[in-house]
Amino acid sequence: MTSVLHEGRRNVEWILSAYDLVYSTDEMQVDAVATHQSGTLLGVTTATGVAVPWNPALAGDAQDGSQVLAGILYRQIDGDSTLAAGSSVKAAVVTRGPVEASSSNGRIPYPAGYTFAQVKAALAALGGGGIVLRD
Repeated sequence: MTSVLHEGRRNVEWILSAYDLVYSTDEMQVDAVATHQSGTLLGVTTATGVAVPWNPALAGDAQDGSQVLAGILYRQIDGDSTLAAGSSVKAAVVTRGPVEASSSNGRIPYPAGYTFAQVKAALAALGGGGIVLRD
């Protein structure tokens, strides 16, 4: 009997189309301790300048900069829990369009409690627009 093989998630499968990814990406320091899948929405902490998963729910004194959407991680980062807290690695982050992205099947994971419409609105405002999110 023939066995069926299932292919896992690919890097950047969330990108449906992009005119020029060299123009659309910037290099950022991204947290290297945790694993972050390709398509992770990122915010930048003001104290360290390190990008971490976007946390729009932060309010008041808890705000650390990560509540402001800064971009979408281009390729997965395999974290290393043996690194010191705050360790970072350079990574490509999509910060502006023209890019068409897909959130279907968890390709772009949303923060807990957030909807497609909220994430789409935040991405539309990022980098002067140009990042279009499809479901």
